Amino acid sequence: MLLFIMTTIVYIIAYLEIKVQPQDAAYLFIFRLICLVSAILSVELLVSLIISPFWLFMFNLCPILIIGVMHHWYQGIYEGLYKTAGMVLKAVHILCNKIYGLLCWTYGRLLQIFQSGASGAISSSQGDIEMQLEGPQDLVA
Repeated sequence: MLLFIMTTIVYIIAYLEIKVQPQDAAYLFIFRLICLVSAILSVELLVSLIISPFWLFMFNLCPILIIGVMHHWYQGIYEGLYKTAGMVLKAVHILCNKIYGLLCWTYGRLLQIFQSGASGAISSSQGDIEMQLEGPQDLVA
């Protein structure tokens, strides 16, 4: 009976700490775990007080329940990490493709500018030579 009262008090304190403290606190996970474990223990102890022959069975069931709940939590965490990693890899792939496309476009554009600039430079240098040849004649006339 004393253990039941103690686990119930621990559960109440942990529950109140969860509800009263800010939700972004770093220790919130610890209080939730304490709340879960103390709730399981208090329920098992209450059942063991009511049904005495099943006390040993219920006490042995406690670690199985705790491990099952923790496995469920960690499975959700692993699935979330897997989905997040998949989204990050997909975003990196898209970003790399866009950067590669931008580099190819820039290279093509620069190649086009240099090719048109080289032909323009050749034609402009021929035009400059013709203008230099015609320039002194215009001044004399």
